[in-house]
Amino acid sequence: MSVVAEDACDESPVCRVINVTANEPIDGMGDGNTEPDWEITGDLTVNLRAERSGKGTGRVYTIYVECVDAGGNSTVATVNVSVSHDQRKK
Repeated sequence: MSVVAEDACDESPVCRVINVTANEPIDGMGDGNTEPDWEITGDLTVNLRAERSGKGTGRVYTIYVECVDAGGNSTVATVNVSVSHDQRKK
């Protein structure tokens, strides 16, 4: 993952993943009953499990990235990653 952050006072604010959520339960019915579904492995790296509920429309992970400048000012942005329900070849 890469991040573009601009700051008027700090040319290189520090950015990192601070949280991940999903729109389906972590250990719900039909998803293999395994957890964790994600693992933050570095400042800007995350492992996501490509599973979703068999009865849902697909899983959407939301990754939260925080950037902090030298003055301690921070902002958080999100990015969504989708695991579609039907991954069969057509």
